[in-house]
Amino acid sequence: MGYKVKLNQFEGPFDLLVYLIENAEMSIYDIKISEITSQYIEYMEQMKKMDVPVAAEFLVLASALIGIKSKMLLPRVSPDEDNVVFEDPRSELVEKLLEYKQFKQLAEMLERREETGMRIIEKPQEDLSEYVGEADEYLSLDLKQFVAAFEQVLHKK
Repeated sequence: MGYKVKLNQFEGPFDLLVYLIENAEMSIYDIKISEITSQYIEYMEQMKKMDVPVAAEFLVLASALIGIKSKMLLPRVSPDEDNVVFEDPRSELVEKLLEYKQFKQLAEMLERREETGMRIIEKPQEDLSEYVGEADEYLSLDLKQFVAAFEQVLHKK
């Protein structure tokens, strides 16, 4: 069972990370890991000073950032295999951040739709036959008959 953590304006570690990346006007595909890791840890220190218990998921992401930062310091070219370049250590983080942003945008869209739906009130259909004097007439047509009737209406117009 997981817990939803919301600290000030951030609903979780990825929310904070996306904020830091966007605030620094970085491309999500070219994250300056050293700068972002420093800012992330600094924010966590501020949370500790405010006596906010830091959730384990924030610490897990901080350790992942430090791991990526250390991998970025290592050469990414294999010396014995004709300069084969290893995968960028940030690529997995970028994929998770893109997925997080996509889900966050979808959640915001669904929230807006829910708010719009809450302002719409539907009235159930009433039986007005006692006022009109005639009951509603329902047609029982198959699809071909319906298409033919619709074509007749179009032809008359």
